[in-house]
Parts: sequence; C-alpha cells; structure tokens
Amino acid sequence: MATPAPSDLPAWFSAGRRPPLRVLLRVLRLRLRWGRRVELGKGAVVGRGVRIRLAGGGRLVLGSGVWLGDGSTVVASGEVVIGAGSLVGAESVLSAAQSIEIGERCLLGDEVMVSDRALMAEDALRGSRSETVRPVVVEDGARVGPRACLLAGARVGASAVVGPREVVGGAVERRL
Repeated sequence: MATPAPSDLPAWFSAGRRPPLRVLLRVLRLRLRWGRRVELGKGAVVGRGVRIRLAGGGRLVLGSGVWLGDGSTVVASGEVVIGAGSLVGAESVLSAAQSIEIGERCLLGDEVMVSDRALMAEDALRGSRSETVRPVVVEDGARVGPRACLLAGARVGASAVVGPREVVGGAVERRL
C-alpha cells in the first residue's frame, strides 16, 4: 500500500476541519490510558489499529496536524517526537530505547521501520551479543520511501530523500 498523497487523505483532514467522533474517541482513549506520557498537538490523528507500548520513562509526542497511519506501532522506553504536519504511513514501526526525532512536514511511507537500537551478535555459538543505542533524527521536510529502514544513528537531513526499501545507518545529506 502506498503512502497517501494529500488528495488521498480524508477530506476533513485536508480541509483542516474537525475530525469525526470515532477519531476523537481514539485520541481520548490514548490520553486516558497514557496520561502525560502521550502529548497530542491540535489536529493530531491516530489511525485505526495503532499500537502504542510505553515502558519505563517512554514518551510519545505528536505535533499539531500529525498523521500516524493505520496499523502503525510505537514502542518506546525512550522518547518518540514527531513534528507538526508530518505523516507516518500505515503499518510503520517506531522503536525507541533512547530517542527518535522526526521533524516538521516529514513524510514517512508505509511499512517504514525506525529503530535507535542495534543488536550485534558477537559469538553465534555462545549466544553472546551486545546492544548499541544511538538516536535517530529525521530533519524537517525529509521524505522516507515505503519499507525503508532507519537504523541506530541514522540522520536524514532537511529535505533529503530516502528511497523505497533503502537501509540507512548513517547520514543522508540534504538534497540540493
């Protein structure tokens, strides 16, 4: 499923009108369950079937006008911040042990995976492993294609583009 173009979004969302009651009830349910650990800006929309798991000091902050797509999952023991006007496509996964920051007016396609944690198998025979945790940052206006993976330490520059199914573990510079 492709990321919705602005014309594919519900008319009430595109026109800046008030959302239907079922959407307001989803937002109310989030606030009741998680309290201050979830901050929702004006007009933030949480799609159907979105799963949120906050452990320890985990927090989720959605700026105004954010669209969190149907069936997406947010798992955080750290902080996930999505800036105003950003869209996260359907079935995407955001997993933060420390920090995931998505800037304003960003577009993340469907089934995008963002994780600030990397597990390294050191010795498969003994089963030992180590874990590396580094923040992931997507700067303002960036676009991430469907099924792309942003791994620990990824930094997508302002207005940069990450193609479909790309795997990013370092920096993607601003597009000229």
